Amino acid sequence: MDQILPKIFYWLKKPKTVIILGDKRASAAEAVFFVLSKHGKAKKIGSTWPFFVARDETIIAEKDITVDRDFKEAIFLAGNSSLLAIVLTSFGSFDGKDRLDGLKSFLAKIDSQAKIAHKEIYMVYNADQPDLKKMLGPIAAGNKTGFGFSPEADFRASDVHIAKALNFKANVKGNIIPVWLNRATTEEPVFSALAALAVGRIFGLNLIQTTQAIKDFCPAL
Repeated sequence: MDQILPKIFYWLKKPKTVIILGDKRASAAEAVFFVLSKHGKAKKIGSTWPFFVARDETIIAEKDITVDRDFKEAIFLAGNSSLLAIVLTSFGSFDGKDRLDGLKSFLAKIDSQAKIAHKEIYMVYNADQPDLKKMLGPIAAGNKTGFGFSPEADFRASDVHIAKALNFKANVKGNIIPVWLNRATTEEPVFSALAALAVGRIFGLNLIQTTQAIKDFCPAL
């Protein structure tokens, strides 16, 4: 792999890591960054890796695992993190067999890595796509969090209103809290916001902290 030195630092530091996959990964990565950066050090990485990664820094990486380089880098990131959360956004209709097999292969590899290292994986997935949950069978039930509009979602949105800003209600295990997205003009960013709230909980943040942090989130185009 290229960028050897940055990856050596990553291997040595083993920072907390959020890997975001799927069609809406850019928007979800921005939302997660908004939440985590307000409550600690967070850094997004893309094709160019930062030369230095601090131990107390959280890395947020969006990857297209249909691309061989991104697939390998996602495996590397997953295997060298102290706390790992993976976000599965939307994946179309899984028309392409290669795409479906690629996701299954990725999930199998990181599950195998985690078992060898005796490490837990936290999965945050789009509950409006039932096929995603079926793929998460090996992951412990308590480590799987669904988001979306589905009644089965752990972070469920309802009552979406759009005027000068967007607001909706987030239902989290019976707790209902209003969420404002001041810079959103369509319903689509609701999914990214819910994913970010779910990741925030994994990182020890409460709903008040996460909803305050997300309100100025600007959805990626």
